[in-house]
Amino acid sequence: MKLLIVGATGRLGRLRVAQALEAEHGVTAFVRNPAAFTIQHANLRIVQGDVLVPATLTPVMTGHDIVFAGLTPPARRKTTLFSQGVENLIAAMSAHGVRRLIWVTSAAVDPVDAAATPWLFRKVIIPLPG
Repeated sequence: MKLLIVGATGRLGRLRVAQALEAEHGVTAFVRNPAAFTIQHANLRIVQGDVLVPATLTPVMTGHDIVFAGLTPPARRKTTLFSQGVENLIAAMSAHGVRRLIWVTSAAVDPVDAAATPWLFRKVIIPLPG
């Protein structure tokens, strides 16, 4: 299987890249800053781009079976990362016949540093009954 992993430099993206490579899948890591991505592997291709710039998505979409996006917006700033980003991804996927998209976020994951835990997570999500 060939995976396009968008946001590969993040915690979630790096984990997914490592898992996909371990399973011997072909992986394209789609990153804004290739210098921040240090994983190397024979089945790995690194491509610079931005989901908010559609022209960077179209050339890398060909030949992939699935797109995995693990993006996190800038903290406490308005952004169109999710709305515009997913629209751009779906348009590029449609143009190249890629039919599977997995979009996840680690926003609700309890960070290692409890002091850095977001207020919403501490006050709303954790207290919810399981």
